[in-house]
Amino acid sequence: MEKPAPATSNQALQASLPEESVVDEVVHSLSIYRKTWSDEDYSLFLRCFNKFLEVISPVQYNPLIIERLGVLEPLPLWGLNYDEELLRNTLLSILNAKYKPGDQAALSQLRKYMVDLLELLGIEDPEEVVSTCDNTRVVEKCLVHASVIALIKATNP
Repeated sequence: MEKPAPATSNQALQASLPEESVVDEVVHSLSIYRKTWSDEDYSLFLRCFNKFLEVISPVQYNPLIIERLGVLEPLPLWGLNYDEELLRNTLLSILNAKYKPGDQAALSQLRKYMVDLLELLGIEDPEEVVSTCDNTRVVEKCLVHASVIALIKATNP
């Protein structure tokens, strides 16, 4: 039996993830909040984001990542030039890295979206921060942890 070629598009990577609806809820609720700025819509966004965090839990703790990202000043995700499509792709990439271990396409995408996010959050050398994960035993777990920490800081200013 011939082995299928690895998927390279984000759509192909997400094809078997039932959690995609949680990602869509997060993105949609952020979009609503950006339009209304109401406390109620902010609470809705946080509930949806927390639901996403539950889906990817547990996340392996990495003290090096906490140290590297601990210097981040909390900048609100909705105040950055971080569009909904980039958020959706980042969240899907986190899911893919978490639930498709060893998938190099998923890791590559998560790495790219992490660099974009860290750059927007004001990290001077985002590539260097992301490369911290290269020196760990399980790179995808480290990248998932780093992404989650950065997003938590960016959603709780």
